[in-house]
Amino acid sequence: MCVNLAAQVLCESVSNVIKLTGGPQATETSKFSLMFDMFFDTMNVTKFRSGKKSRKSFRVPYSNAQDERLKKEFVPYLDAWQATVDKRTDCTKAQKKRMLRSDETLLGIRRTVKSFVEFILYLFSLPEVKDLILEFLSNHMCLDHIESFFSCGRQRGGRSDNPSVSEFFNDTQAFRVIDSFCQGPVRGNCRGGTPGKKRAMNQNME
Repeated sequence: MCVNLAAQVLCESVSNVIKLTGGPQATETSKFSLMFDMFFDTMNVTKFRSGKKSRKSFRVPYSNAQDERLKKEFVPYLDAWQATVDKRTDCTKAQKKRMLRSDETLLGIRRTVKSFVEFILYLFSLPEVKDLILEFLSNHMCLDHIESFFSCGRQRGGRSDNPSVSEFFNDTQAFRVIDSFCQGPVRGNCRGGTPGKKRAMNQNME
């Protein structure tokens, strides 16, 4: 799944359109889009005032350990969604599978949420942070630049999906010198052509 495209489709605007045009039977689809919009927003807070400007509470930076917006709203939604599908008796097991995301996807989302919540608790419980007025931008935990680096390596390697150490270092050196090789593949999950991407890659390779 291309995450950057999913974030454009699963958004509040699409949710409102579905709710407006789909009628009562589209309520759950609208809610699905809205909840994942909240998830993406929470995990990608980039500015201190973005929540106020967009009037979206999930874009507000984290400022204390008691902030459990994901745990209180998003996780219960996932649990209720899965429980509702499991309770259905008019569907086969294969049909129920199609009503949910794959087990691996749901497990990955739950682990991401749990890890992030635990990280926030740990961060704001540190003695040097506890008594300060700080705000945390969740986008700082984004690993797009790392994924872009390995995507570039796969693209440069072509059919060779098992490079040697020497080949890896040669590719790494090429990334440092030639900017055109630093463009991620078309099917990559990350946005391409972002300013400073080459600099971020160089920092990872050092």
